[in-house]
This record gives sequence, structure tokens and C-alpha cells, in this order.
Amino acid sequence: MADKRFYIKLDVGYFNNPKIARLTRPTSLLLHITSITYARQHFTDGVVPVNLLLRQTLGAKPADADALYAEGLWHDLGGGQAMVHDYTEHQDSAAAIDAASMKGKAAAHARWNATSNATGMQDALQENTDSTPSEPGSAQQSSVTGEYNDRRYQSVIAGFNAGVTGISAGQERAGGAPSNATSMPDAMPRRGEERSKEKNVPSPSAMVTAIDADFDTWWTRYPRKIGKGAARKAYRSARKKTTTDRLLSSLLSQIPTWTEPRFIPHPATWLNGERWLDETPTEQVPDHGGAWADTSDPWNQA
Repeated sequence: MADKRFYIKLDVGYFNNPKIARLTRPTSLLLHITSITYARQHFTDGVVPVNLLLRQTLGAKPADADALYAEGLWHDLGGGQAMVHDYTEHQDSAAAIDAASMKGKAAAHARWNATSNATGMQDALQENTDSTPSEPGSAQQSSVTGEYNDRRYQSVIAGFNAGVTGISAGQERAGGAPSNATSMPDAMPRRGEERSKEKNVPSPSAMVTAIDADFDTWWTRYPRKIGKGAARKAYRSARKKTTTDRLLSSLLSQIPTWTEPRFIPHPATWLNGERWLDETPTEQVPDHGGAWADTSDPWNQA
């Protein structure tokens, strides 16, 4: 199984960078790395919530954030957010990740179409076989069998010309007539699965596979990794009610409002509760020196 985890890129000369070398507190360095991993995990292109990272980074203090601002490793965006300096020059952007995901889905769809075409060819061969007389001792059996082999050979060649390369060994016999021209077990559906006669109509198993692939993308962006099995089941149910894009866009719009990790709902709870329908609250950020400002906090000092 492919590794679906995400990784950040750190140059081997990272610790020798002059800006990094001037950081006097190890926690400042750790805070910078944490900000990169957060942006990569949540596809924010370098935008990070400062207070949340200060709580998540072991031993970090507001002075560590000040040091990153002072060295130009962070840029203040206001509203409690910062931008990691030159993030998209060193890490994959959200657009690039989405493009790679779409490319993978397109490749999977192409493979499914190839399988569907091969299945259609099998059905055609089966129909040809069913219409072929094969009574034992019939004077016409050998000639009919020869005509059947010719038709089958032409169908296989046509399949290859159409780009279908996944023909199993059981579907292809090199020369020679089959022992029984009316029996083709290779063309029979597998147990528990009916093959659709309609073109371009995915089978139930193919649809589940596609939904599970979308779930894997959604899961990587969910900030609380708990109960993946239950979440997958809930995601399949949710997809009967809404679209993949709605589930993902609603999640990404709500993530910035989840500032307390312990209050982030479990993934299955979010899906079963149809939380994609929730309105995203607008956070009120008071001006510095306002009635809500805490002047003892260095962040609120002018």
C-alpha cells in the first residue's frame, strides 16, 4: 500500500542558515519547524495560527515567536496569524498537492475504464460461445469451432489495439481449439460480483474504492486522527448525502476555528453529525488596547 502520509522538506544546511543560527533558544527553532509541519498538514501554504502553535510546541513562549518575527522567518499577518517565510519555495503548495491528487484519480479512472472494456470483450466472447452449436459427434463442430477461434482471435487483437493490455492468461489460448467450445469459465463473473452490462457504469466495488480514495485525502487533512475505521464507514454514508468537495471544503473552513485540540470532534462524530452543514463562526478579534485586551500579555502591547 502506498504511503499516504505527508512530509516536509528540510535542507541539510537548514541548521547552518544564518537566520536559524542566530536563534538563541532551542524552542524558537522547534516552533519554526512546527509551523512548517502544521502548514504542510493543513495545506495552508504557510499561514499558521500563532497561539495554537505556542500551545502545541513544547516549552515555547511568546518570546520565541518574537524571535522568528525578528529574524524574518515569520511575517505577521494580523489576527493572530503568521506566514512562514518563503514557504511555497521549499514546500509543496496546496495547488500542487491537489493537482497530483487529481492526476492519481485520473490514472485510477483510466485503469477502471481498461478493466471495463476488457469485461465487455469477455461478455462479447461469451455471447459468441453461447450461440455456437457443439453437439458431440456433430459433423459441423470442427468447422464451427474454427470459426469461433477466428472470431475470438480477432476480438483479442481488437482489444489490444484499443489499449486493453490486462487480458488474463485464462482468457487467451495460443492457437488450438478449446476442449469444449460452449464452456468459458474465464468469462464468468466472479462469485459475489455481477458485471454491469452498461458501458461506463462503475461496479459497486469500483465506486467504494473511489470513495475510499477520497476519504484518504479527507483523512490526511483532518487534524484529529482517531477512529479511522469508524470514520471511513461514516464517510461512505456521508457521501450518499453530499459531495466530496463539500466535505473537504467545509472541513478546511472550520479547521482555523478549532483552536483547542481537546475540543476538536472525532472524525466519525463530525461526519455522522453532518457538521459540513455548520456555519463557520466569525472570530471577533479586538484591537490592541481595547476592552478585551490583556496588557500584561506581550502580544497585546503596542
